[in-house]
Amino acid sequence: ETCFPISVNLIEEEPKEDFVKVYPTNCNEVLFISSENEEIKSVEIDNLNGSKVFQLNELNNNFNKLDISSLQGGMFIVTVSLTSGIRTFKISKM
Repeated sequence: ETCFPISVNLIEEEPKEDFVKVYPTNCNEVLFISSENEEIKSVEIDNLNGSKVFQLNELNNNFNKLDISSLQGGMFIVTVSLTSGIRTFKISKM
């Protein structure tokens, strides 16, 4: 009995990454948030004590320029809500 090699091509769709960007991470007055593949639903900024200091709802877009000049200097956690879930980032405000 003769065995012959066979070739199998598996076609599988790779999951899309959301490519969420929050920049600059060391900011002073303006923070940019963008997503290449998903709509940004809302953005929340909390201080390290867990208190909410900034919130924007019902954005439904892929790019936002946030004026954070009213925030005091320090470290913050930025929570970005997307259609597929939530992503968190750490920023420092000068």
